[in-house]
Amino acid sequence: MDEINMLERWDIGWMTFPAYDGHTRAMVVPRISGKKADLVFASDLIPLRLMMEPGSFSSYDIQPERQVDEKEAFLKSITRPTLVVLYHDPLEQVMLLNGGDLSPEQALQDFSQFS
Repeated sequence: MDEINMLERWDIGWMTFPAYDGHTRAMVVPRISGKKADLVFASDLIPLRLMMEPGSFSSYDIQPERQVDEKEAFLKSITRPTLVVLYHDPLEQVMLLNGGDLSPEQALQDFSQFS
């Protein structure tokens, strides 16, 4: 109750808050682990599907080379099905990475209710 924890250092196992510095300093990308898949709020690390293109970056990135490296490291770190929320994509709000036979709808079932 009398303790202050920085969000970037908060890790409770099923939810983590890694920070990235290429787009803006200390941009937090929350990751929630479900039974079948993870859910990642990618923010401006991957704001639209178009930004999945290797080497792509935004003119708003404060350190474009670092942004490219951070995105590449993030994508390589995905070892299980992961739903990525695309904040700025007008056509696709969520994409499933490393899903195998799992459909996005099946992956979303993990997160449809918290009990």
